[in-house]
Amino acid sequence: MSHPGESSEAIPRDFTHIDRLFDLWMGDPGFRSAVTGPSEGLATILAQSRVELQAEHLSPFVRVFEVAARAGADSPGLEAELKKAPIGRAWLDWKQARTEAYEAVQATRLATGIARVDTWRKRQICRVNSEAYPAPYDFAPPLFAFELSKGCSKQCWFCAFSPPTLQETFLHTRENAELWRDVVESMHGLFGAAMHSSVLFHATEPTDNSDYLEFLSDFHAICGSYPHTTTAQPLKDVEWTRRLLAMRSANPAIRDRFSVLSVKSLHDIFRAFAPEEMAHVALALHNSGALTSKNHCGSALRHARRLNSEQEILQQYRHSHTAPQTTLECTIGYLVNMVDRTIELISPTNASDQWPLGYIVHGEGRFDDAGSFLAFVRRSIEQVMRDSLPGRDPVALRAHLCFESATDGFVLTSRYRRHELKGNAHFALLGRLLSDGRHCAEEVAHELANDGMPVLTAVAWLERLYQGGLLREAR
Repeated sequence: MSHPGESSEAIPRDFTHIDRLFDLWMGDPGFRSAVTGPSEGLATILAQSRVELQAEHLSPFVRVFEVAARAGADSPGLEAELKKAPIGRAWLDWKQARTEAYEAVQATRLATGIARVDTWRKRQICRVNSEAYPAPYDFAPPLFAFELSKGCSKQCWFCAFSPPTLQETFLHTRENAELWRDVVESMHGLFGAAMHSSVLFHATEPTDNSDYLEFLSDFHAICGSYPHTTTAQPLKDVEWTRRLLAMRSANPAIRDRFSVLSVKSLHDIFRAFAPEEMAHVALALHNSGALTSKNHCGSALRHARRLNSEQEILQQYRHSHTAPQTTLECTIGYLVNMVDRTIELISPTNASDQWPLGYIVHGEGRFDDAGSFLAFVRRSIEQVMRDSLPGRDPVALRAHLCFESATDGFVLTSRYRRHELKGNAHFALLGRLLSDGRHCAEEVAHELANDGMPVLTAVAWLERLYQGGLLREAR
């Protein structure tokens, strides 16, 4: 079964090798040093990493890396430098086309067809984009995150979810497989194409479950797609990983991801898998010396000195500064542990004493079979997912929004965004009433009407702010 955005066209060979070049630049301090050093050192690293490019295709990228070493990896001139070469322009055009195809697929995976669910999830996306994500969502947030193990064997020092050590796995026995298929079938029947956004891991490592690929196959048989997989152990069983890569090649709408924990493992991965084999794999570079940032939440907060040291390395290659992200969560939907048979309705938020793992729990329960699973989901939709602003509940600005009054309105500033509502004589009063937080929506609309704003206009502006994720709502 194919889906929008999938392509049967082969990815040009050289482009996969260029991708690997950039992974080396981002992940290996030794490669960055070699770029500006003797050519022999660079040639050795490229050969060991199985990068094979003709000199005329390699040299434009080496020049870009040299510029990045001087001007910074976020220098605005890098793309212009790359466009000077035909291979650079071709690669950039291909990357743009791949991004557009990916976005087209994501657009098909957001809507569930249930108005209350879709309205609630869109509202959470607006909130999360304001308070918790430096860059807006560019993907459909997972509707389900299924954990097929309890705990995780890796225990990465920076893990945002701080899982316990591995305790038990949900094996693909006859009983478990029946429960799994029943649950997936019932949710696919309820939510349709939005199920394609689901993942089969969370605070877990997929390779911990020896039957993980069987569960993937079941999901594909029911829903028609293979969920995205992130693994930190692609070398634990290379043949297992090749089976995973084969599944993705047959369903290439999205890419899987390998988490890289050391420079050595980066090069071990490159030796084990040719660039062409990893055409549908992205790397999450968590190793020391990588030019990627780590989230400030979960286990990482117990290693503040190491975390800050790695951020200092990153700043050597970046001139811009963004406040650290304090959540890794991306699910707006249900977190399910198949071992414990627990289910939670969650959404991302900044890590705090109340929500230390970077996600809000809006509701939680247990299930014994697909029937009780479905009952919880339906109950959570009814009890939690409001489709409009309640008229009699107190209405107030979302927590952690900085309110600033203006003569013709007000400004709200969050961790990553600035929201302005100006240009109407009544907006200043609206801002003061919301900042005060002691009135219900009906009272706010009444006060605005007394001030001269048509009551329907007042109600519409309140609803707009609510759906924009700027107002507090019951968890």
